[in-house]
Amino acid sequence: MSEMERAHDAIGPAFEKLIADAEAELVARRSNSTPLTVATVPVRTVHANELSLEDFIENHALPGVPVVIQGLNVTPPDAPRWTLKHFVDVCGDVNVTLNKKGADTDNWGGLVTAGRLTLREFVASHATDDDRKRWYLHDWSLNRECPDVFGPPPYDRFLVPKYFAGDYFQRVPWVSYEHTWPSLFVGAANTSSALHTDSGATNFWMYLLSGAKRWRFWPRTTSFHLYLKPMSSHYRVDAFNLNLTERPLLADAPMWEVTQRPGDLVFVPSNAPHAVHNDEDTVGISMNYVDASNVVRSIHWSPYDRVGVVNADP
Repeated sequence: MSEMERAHDAIGPAFEKLIADAEAELVARRSNSTPLTVATVPVRTVHANELSLEDFIENHALPGVPVVIQGLNVTPPDAPRWTLKHFVDVCGDVNVTLNKKGADTDNWGGLVTAGRLTLREFVASHATDDDRKRWYLHDWSLNRECPDVFGPPPYDRFLVPKYFAGDYFQRVPWVSYEHTWPSLFVGAANTSSALHTDSGATNFWMYLLSGAKRWRFWPRTTSFHLYLKPMSSHYRVDAFNLNLTERPLLADAPMWEVTQRPGDLVFVPSNAPHAVHNDEDTVGISMNYVDASNVVRSIHWSPYDRVGVVNADP
């Protein structure tokens, strides 16, 4: 047995007792006549013209509060628009690894490998083929797999919104992350990812090119109430089928919920548990990043990430 397995076996029973004690305390302070509910908090939606960089940092990035920003573009006016057809035209013959949601897995986001196809094959069939409707192109690195989409040097066919231009990954050459993002997400209606937190305590943003995505997020301080599996980034909660009879601590975890539409950019703060459901066929662009708002948290997490421990928030 490895050191990690021994640690997990030692922590597991203690964690279960903490949960049982917290559930008993919740029941004791709640009236029996009052049903348990999940408090839903609206997500601020604001046009970029009305959101200053200072406002974004002070009210969203630092405190860890999601926001939907409208009125942004990720390509300049004189560049080809990034659409699914454009990605196929540029990189359609590249093989991609597809994922699907697994029933019983501790993989990141609850996803397991479904198969490999060319991008062209997947796009042509993912909305109609009964099996491939459940497949998901997830976090596919455009830098590594489809660099031609950025155009010739100086690679100016992609714009990083000003709120995220302080990304330290793009300034530290010995970190392998600098060539990972932006990445492409393509999924048919009803595909989804399970409740999870992103590794490395990174912030991230997603810009939706087409379709509709439904997001649920929780504050980074609520992992315990979401029944975190010890020493993992996984939760024993179905984010889109909340059962307070089985998981009563959810009543103490306020939830943000929002539906993202084309042209919306969703910001997800570091260490915030979140899950996504594609209400329609969707195409999105995403970047994870570290800047002054989360660099201390990210550095703190680095050794834990290497051994698979998450939510070690300072």
